[in-house]
Amino acid sequence: MAQYFADFSDYPDGPLPSSIVRIWDVVDAVTIVNGCLSFRDSANRRAIAYIPDAPKTSGVTEAYMRYHSTVAVKTIPMLVLRGTVASVNGASGYQVLHHRDNTALEIRRRIIGAESSRFAFFYAPLLANTVYCMRVRVETEPGLVRFGAKVWAADTIEPDNFTELTDTAANRIISEGIFGFGSMGGSDSTGYVRIAAVGFGTDGDAAPTAAAVPRRAPTPLFMTPW
Repeated sequence: MAQYFADFSDYPDGPLPSSIVRIWDVVDAVTIVNGCLSFRDSANRRAIAYIPDAPKTSGVTEAYMRYHSTVAVKTIPMLVLRGTVASVNGASGYQVLHHRDNTALEIRRRIIGAESSRFAFFYAPLLANTVYCMRVRVETEPGLVRFGAKVWAADTIEPDNFTELTDTAANRIISEGIFGFGSMGGSDSTGYVRIAAVGFGTDGDAAPTAAAVPRRAPTPLFMTPW
């Protein structure tokens, strides 16, 4: 069981510290700005950063991210679960994207860089310069991977319940991997994704939303049989 939390307001503005590994397929600015990890990726590509000291995914995993986008059109916040760091195009993992359209929260499965499936949740669309919180929970069961997700505005109370979804495909990702976060931009994107804080919990621990929080047993995702 392990928990990890990083608040980027603790970092000075400027280049990223060596404790954060960043990868992308077109280099663009990724820096600390006003206490946030700031991503700009404007060539229809992904920009991803990892914290190697964070625990690896195993068993039941939960991830938390607090973030905003300066331009909601084609400047999309992204959370990565069970990721690999080979390269952006060559990486595997589940990418969780908060969009501005009707399928406002989406999980994409990528295997060695190739997108193999998309799963859509329905949430309030992404609005520019509104701070959101995202919590995603992943459970591996025989024959499937279960997801629970929720998104809420940071100035409101976190919802009690997750929205639920499963991946039953033969190429679902069941092996452990690391956590990542970043952005996906469009070819005409002019904005930035800014991430204020991230938290991770593995093997049943909840993802913390602040430093030095006590551990708690997370509420089970699925209260009824499948």
